[in-house]
Amino acid sequence: MKILLTAVGGPSGICFAKSLSEIADVELVGVSAEEDSIGKSLVDVFHIVPFASDPAYLEIVQNIIKNEKVDYVIPTVDEEMCLLSKHSEDVGCRVFVSPFETIAYTSNKGKMYTVASDYLPRRFTKELIPAFPAFAKPEVGRGGKGAFVVRDIGALDTIPDAGYVVQELLHEPEVSVDALFDFDGNLVVAVARVRSRIDQGVSVSGEVFRDDALQGIVSELARRMRFVGPVNFQFMRAADGYKLIEINARASGGMGITIGSGVDIPKLSYELMNTGAIESVPQVCEGLYNNFEEVIERQRQKKTMP
Repeated sequence: MKILLTAVGGPSGICFAKSLSEIADVELVGVSAEEDSIGKSLVDVFHIVPFASDPAYLEIVQNIIKNEKVDYVIPTVDEEMCLLSKHSEDVGCRVFVSPFETIAYTSNKGKMYTVASDYLPRRFTKELIPAFPAFAKPEVGRGGKGAFVVRDIGALDTIPDAGYVVQELLHEPEVSVDALFDFDGNLVVAVARVRSRIDQGVSVSGEVFRDDALQGIVSELARRMRFVGPVNFQFMRAADGYKLIEINARASGGMGITIGSGVDIPKLSYELMNTGAIESVPQVCEGLYNNFEEVIERQRQKKTMP
C-alpha cells in the first residue's frame, strides 16, 4: 500500500511516518514545504510542495498522487486537512480524514456551540460576563494564538467586537484524547493523556490514564458529528467536570505518547485502510511517556531558530 503523508516535517507527520515506516507492506510518500524536514528520512519518497494556502497546492499534490500511484493520503496539519477533505472526490485516491461538513464545525469554535454547547465552557456575551476572570479566543484559530485572559471589566475593550468567543475560565490540567474512528464513524479507540510537558504547543511528554467520563464525551460527540480517521480532542476542567476546548480532526503532534502507551493509532489506521476493520484493539498501559525523539528534536530546532 502506498500512503502519502502531508507536512511530514511537522510533529503529527513525524509520528505517523515513524510508526508506518515499520510496516513492510507500506511505502510512504512524504510531502513538505521544508526541504530539510526531519520527516524526510522516515519516508521512501519525498516531495517539496508549497503551503496549502498557495493556489497551486492542490494540483501539485494531485499530480504527486497520480504519478506515485498513491492509495491513501493522510493530512496532518489543519490547512491541508480542510483543503483535501473539501476536494476529497477529486484528489485521485482516498483521503483518510473526517468529512468536510464535520471539519466546518471543528475548525470554528463559535459554530461548535450549535452542536456541543453542553460539553463546551459556558459562553458569555462581551457585555454580560457574570464573573472575572474570563477567557477570550478567536473563533477560528489554533495553538492558543490570539487567546487571552480577561481579568476585569477594564479589559473588556481588548476583546474584538467580532470573530471572538468569550468563555468561563477553565483550570489545568489540560487533557488530550487521541481517538481513531472507522469509515462509518464508529469509535475504535480513545486514549486520554495529561499534557505534562508542552513545548511550543506540542506535547513532548504526558501521563496516559483511563477515564470513563472522557470516553463517554468522545462517544457522544461522535454521535453528533461524523468523524473518520485520527482525531484529537482537548479538555480542561470546570467546576462541573471536563469541558471541551478543541477538536483537531487529524492526528495530534503528541501521538508518540499514545503510541508509547501501547495504542499505535497509525498502525491501527493502516489496518483500517487495508481491511476496513480492526481485528483487536490493544489495551492501554497507563503511565508517563515521552514523545518520539524526532518530535522532541524538531521542537528544539524550532526554539533555536533565529
